[in-house]
Amino acid sequence: MNKVNTKVTLRWDIRHSKRINGPEKKYLIKRLGNRVNKQGVMLISSQGSRSQIINKQHVLTLLEQLLNLAATRPKHRRPTSPTKTSIINRLKSKKQLSMKKQRRGEGRHLKDNGFD
Repeated sequence: MNKVNTKVTLRWDIRHSKRINGPEKKYLIKRLGNRVNKQGVMLISSQGSRSQIINKQHVLTLLEQLLNLAATRPKHRRPTSPTKTSIINRLKSKKQLSMKKQRRGEGRHLKDNGFD
């Protein structure tokens, strides 16, 4: 059987890259997480196709997608306060549950006292 090595591995040293400045490097390393090793090198490999050229293209598009994903800053979430209706509904349901539990206990006390 003929076997051909068409696997492509891309190594990009983010820490020593001259295209990105200091704060962006730290942000990228943080955002890319497990894809970057302790030395600050990102490894991407592809071996899905039998063609090495297609695997190279796949690796480059994957790098571009990862960089675009890491470069987008998440939106700042403003905490919202509960609406008046939701507060009222929550308190009503708590009161109903409390009453249900109180009713359960009433019957048990009667049996214990011999009033059965």
